[in-house]
Amino acid sequence: MVMIAGWVIGVVIGSMLLRLFIQVAAGFLVSPITSGHAVLKQKLKELGTDVSRIPDAAWTELVETNLEHAKFLATLRQNENWRSLFIQSLETEAESVRELMTGAADAVSGDLTRQTLIRYGVFS
Repeated sequence: MVMIAGWVIGVVIGSMLLRLFIQVAAGFLVSPITSGHAVLKQKLKELGTDVSRIPDAAWTELVETNLEHAKFLATLRQNENWRSLFIQSLETEAESVRELMTGAADAVSGDLTRQTLIRYGVFS
């Protein structure tokens, strides 16, 4: 009975370590644009935004802009991780997109985001 419990614990711990390894490897193998696209889209879905209104080219431009911004900030702050700044930036971007698409943003909020969405015909 003790051996069976040991095996079960070993399998559980082994599967947890394997899952962690796969997540870390995927983080380095998947491009930041691809993962950023997924993060931004998921956050907008959570906020109740109709993501089908946004074309792929607009997603790519929004994500690339936020990636450049995160890497620039990480360079300025020297000890900051650009990946965490990227995720924070995408979460802020999702809020801006939601506000713009619902009409809740004022004329100045999310100006670059607004220009991108207008350029790709999300709204005028």
